[in-house]
Amino acid sequence: MSNSPDQDFQFHLFTRRNVVLFLSSFTLIAGLASASRATFGFGLFLLTLVIFEWLEGRRVQSGISLQRLHYPRAFEGDRVTVDLTAENRSKRTAHLVEIIDSFSPSGNYHLGHVAPNLLAGEGVQFRYRQTCKHHRGIYLIGPLRLRTHSPVGLFTFNQTRDIVTTLHVYPQSVGIMGFEVLGRGTLLEIGEAVVRRIGRGEQFAQLRDYRAGDPPRYIHWPSTARRGFPLVKEFEQNVVTEITIYCDLHLLSLAGLGNNTSLEMRIKAAASIASEAIRHQHLVRVVAVKDPMDMTTLAAGRDHLTAILDWLALLKAEGIGSFEAPVMNDAELLRAGSTAVLILSTINMRTEATARLVQLLVLRRVKTICVLVDDRSFLKLRTEQDQAFADALPLAQQIGILKEAGADIFTVLNQQNLATQLRLPS
Repeated sequence: MSNSPDQDFQFHLFTRRNVVLFLSSFTLIAGLASASRATFGFGLFLLTLVIFEWLEGRRVQSGISLQRLHYPRAFEGDRVTVDLTAENRSKRTAHLVEIIDSFSPSGNYHLGHVAPNLLAGEGVQFRYRQTCKHHRGIYLIGPLRLRTHSPVGLFTFNQTRDIVTTLHVYPQSVGIMGFEVLGRGTLLEIGEAVVRRIGRGEQFAQLRDYRAGDPPRYIHWPSTARRGFPLVKEFEQNVVTEITIYCDLHLLSLAGLGNNTSLEMRIKAAASIASEAIRHQHLVRVVAVKDPMDMTTLAAGRDHLTAILDWLALLKAEGIGSFEAPVMNDAELLRAGSTAVLILSTINMRTEATARLVQLLVLRRVKTICVLVDDRSFLKLRTEQDQAFADALPLAQQIGILKEAGADIFTVLNQQNLATQLRLPS
C-alpha cells in the first residue's frame, strides 16, 4: 500500500477542515487568555472532533478489502469485462467510497467508480468493459486506488492497493474456414498420428468392382474367377495429420509502424492457421524463423492452442539471416503426407532458394502452402531495407515461381481483410 500518485496536493484555504482547525485553535487560545472554561472547552471539543474524524476515517479505510476479477486472456480488439468488488469489513460505515482502476491494454488509467455509503459488513460490485486497443502481449491491470472520506467529511484518504492482475492479449485470429489445409483429423484421437483412408497403402481394406484405369496388378484373380467379373483390391492409406507452420520473424522482414506492421500480419496469419488446423483435430507445430529460432511442440487440442497463442503473444523480430536455410534443416524431420505452411516475407525471401525448398518438400510428399505477406505494402522503416526492397522480385513473379515449384499460394497485403485473403488462393 502507498499513497496514490494522483493525490491532490493543492492547498485549499477555505475548506471545512481548515475552518474547524482554525476555530479550534482560536477558541483554545482565547479560552486560555480569558480564563474562560466554556470557550476553552468548545475549542477542546473541536480539536477532539478533528482527531476522532481522522482516526475513524483511517480505521474504516483499512477495513475495506478490494478484489478484481476478469478472464485472463483476450484477443486484440476484444472487449474485456472487469468486475471490481469492495467489501467493508470494519464495524463502521464507509462514506463516499471511490475505486479507481487502470486498464493498460486500452490506455485508460483512470476508471472511477463511486459508492455513496458502504455499510459495515456489506459489499458492492462494479463492472466496466474496455477494448484491447494495443497489440499482443502481456499486460498488467492495476493497481487499484481507493479513496474514502471521514464521517463528517473533514478528511479525504487516498490509498494505492497493490492489486495487480495480468491479461494475455493474443494476436487477432480470424476465421478461415476455406483455408487449404487437410480435411479433418481423427475426432476421438485428436490427430494422433494418422487418419485411415482408402487409397494406395499396404494394409488390405476391401474388394470392389473394377473401374476403367485401375492397374491390372490390383485385380484379385481368385475372386474374379469365382464371380465372373473383375474385382479390385483396395488398401488403407495412412494420411498424417501433422501441420508445421514456419513464420519469418527476422528484423529485415519488419515493415510498418505501431500495430500495423508486416510482422504483426504474419503472426496473425500464423495464429489463424493454427486455430483452424486445431479446430479440425490436427497436430500443429509453429516455428519462429529468426535468430535464435524458437518453436512450439507438436500437439493438438484446445490446451495446445492456448499454449501456442500464449507463445505468439510474446514473439518479437530478432536477428538477420536466411529464411530458407533453417527451414531446410528442420524440414528433414517432417513426415511424408504432412503439411508445411511457409509464412514468408516478400523482401527477406530469396525466391529461387524458396522454390528449391518447396520442390524438396513436394518431393518428400509434404503438402506445401506459401503465405506471402508483401512487406512493400507497408511503410519501410530502416535504411537497411533499401537494398532488400530494391532486389525483391515483383509479387506476381514470386507467385509464379513458387506455384510452378508446387506450392499453393496465398498473398496478404496491407489494408485488406486477412480472413478474405487467406480464403482465396492466388
